[in-house]
Amino acid sequence: MLKTSSVDGTLIPIFAFKDITSYSGKHHKIGTKVSVVVDEIGIPISKLVDIGSAHDGPLAIPTIQRVPARILKLIELLLADKGYDDQKIRSFLKSIGIASDIPQRELPMNRQEKVLLAAKDQLKQKGQKSNPKRFVVERTNAWTKSFRRLRFRFDYSLISFTAFLNLAFVVICIRKLIP
Repeated sequence: MLKTSSVDGTLIPIFAFKDITSYSGKHHKIGTKVSVVVDEIGIPISKLVDIGSAHDGPLAIPTIQRVPARILKLIELLLADKGYDDQKIRSFLKSIGIASDIPQRELPMNRQEKVLLAAKDQLKQKGQKSNPKRFVVERTNAWTKSFRRLRFRFDYSLISFTAFLNLAFVVICIRKLIP
């Protein structure tokens, strides 16, 4: 029974500048971005491969649209990080009947106010997180990168890279579903 799902993206670095790669300013590397939607135990449901400089936010809607319709009907809540804080994503999820748990980005403020608010938050929350189940998508990204062939992209063509990515997702599903 699928109720909660998570979305996130990861950068797979590449050594040669070939198919669907570009420079990611955040990571200071050339690579390919993989956006993944996973269920509540970390099984990949859908993926989208794009250039490395693509931001996670705009990749969310196409990745969610790739989820099969019968599985999409079972999702009640979608978890994401602050990189997905966008009204377009929230309204899209609302239009298909999915609630969203996406924290809002902090507003810019001066340094002193930021330090005071951080200290108040630490006293108030004591380690509580807004998305306690969001770690499953990060764990799935780590599992994906545990395959040597996907930790760094050695493939020159997108077809072979996607084939190895699909194979990795199959292995993750088998490891998770078969005890």
